[in-house]
Amino acid sequence: MPEPGYVYALINYSMPGLLKIGRTSRAPAERGQELSAASGVPTPFVLLFDIFVPDSALAESQIHQALEHAGFRHSQGREFFSVPPDLAIRLLLAVRDGSDAPSVRLPRRLDTDLLMGSRSVSNDAVRAITKLGYLPERATDARSEERRVGKECRS
Repeated sequence: MPEPGYVYALINYSMPGLLKIGRTSRAPAERGQELSAASGVPTPFVLLFDIFVPDSALAESQIHQALEHAGFRHSQGREFFSVPPDLAIRLLLAVRDGSDAPSVRLPRRLDTDLLMGSRSVSNDAVRAITKLGYLPERATDARSEERRVGKECRS
């Protein structure tokens, strides 16, 4: 029987180049905190992105298979992938929207517009992505300025 829940992508400063992609029936941020509490994790996980789906086990399986098929799985049997954040987000969105995950095109070029323009990607995640070298510092500065100007216009 399908179990509704979240599929999430987490990043960690101590694991440059890796994303953890998993599923939970609870809030993804809580799951990230739970994983961060382990004594073997030197820095906390940051929630990059999540989707809510009617069958989280199926969605997670589709995503893992697509990433493994594309050569992004870091280690067999583990939920860690050497995939750029924008590609992971694109794949999660495709699965959420009903696309067949294995057919989702996974280019190896970073889509900074997707990362910077998405309202779903938190500022903490953008800082982590920048610190890990996926985005140049100036991109983070531009996003902060854009949000500051947006707030002023709404005031």
